[in-house]
Amino acid sequence: MMAFMSDVAKTMLLALRDNRGGEAAKHILAINPPPEAQLMSWLSARTGDIVQPFYPYAAHFEQTVTADIEELSADPVYNAALVFFPKNMAEGQYYLAHALQKVKQRGRIYVCAHNKEGGMRLKKLLREAEIENINEISKHKARAVSGVKAQDMFLLQNWIDQGQMRTVAQHNFVSQPGIYGWNKIDKGSVRLLQNLPGDMGGIGADFGSGYGYLAHHILDQNEGIKMLHVADADARALKACAENLDLFKARFETHWCDLTKDDGKNAASRKFKNLDFIVMNPPFHEGKKTDVTIGQSFIMKAAKSLKSGGRLYMVANTHLPYEDILSAAFSDVEKLHQGNGFKVFQAIK
Repeated sequence: MMAFMSDVAKTMLLALRDNRGGEAAKHILAINPPPEAQLMSWLSARTGDIVQPFYPYAAHFEQTVTADIEELSADPVYNAALVFFPKNMAEGQYYLAHALQKVKQRGRIYVCAHNKEGGMRLKKLLREAEIENINEISKHKARAVSGVKAQDMFLLQNWIDQGQMRTVAQHNFVSQPGIYGWNKIDKGSVRLLQNLPGDMGGIGADFGSGYGYLAHHILDQNEGIKMLHVADADARALKACAENLDLFKARFETHWCDLTKDDGKNAASRKFKNLDFIVMNPPFHEGKKTDVTIGQSFIMKAAKSLKSGGRLYMVANTHLPYEDILSAAFSDVEKLHQGNGFKVFQAIK
């Protein structure tokens, strides 16, 4: 759980308490909420559904969490919906359109974002959606905008089309706005792939798989791989992976989990034992801030998951300080490549 309540959560709660209809409403849909104590307490007192595809957030909620909003009924059954608007516009419009479809006529919509991550545009979006009785609260460097659903629009389907899972022409993989690097091929993953051996085999894992670019090429180029455990914190990334790896159905499993935690609660953790190899291009940002502890946690998880003699293949940006923790966790560490802003390591358990 977050150590402090974010500006977005504070502002959303202000908007809800400022509007009696929102404060009193039952059967509420909450989309992309952060796992912060006051907000979770507010939600737990009101029946409804929570949509959160990011496992480190979803794991904190006591209520059942749905990772894929398309698994919910399309019928308008909710009295109100809360949308915590993400930075990616297509992703945010996709969530907002689903919220509007699923809220009853005259139900209320609440949308909130940090000012630097789209808060300034929320009022305009609700006007485009022909929301009535629009109210706006600006507080804590964030904005919460609310209003009443008046009618369904063709625009909503357009927003859903733009934000849903689809084939991306640039790389011909299935992906979705909101997945990290959803419409590009990550340069670090390319660099890692160029430095992998051509005879990988046995049982391995891809930690932080994204939409599956690396996993696809590894399975395609190494017939000796019996099983590849594909793990990511974003459920949407794993859904895309399942489609992108369809040719290798019997040789992979997807796992929705938090690789920075080792609490044993997630069933996926039990699959990560005595592995022959692990490949990874770990994330190093929490929001806009560089956070090297994420990659360090991935390294420690890898060390615990490999069998003796098992190998970790890892790429990282040149400036990230992973050498010491690799040397402490593995018996032998070799830098296979450094250049163009990246470094690639092989580490033997």
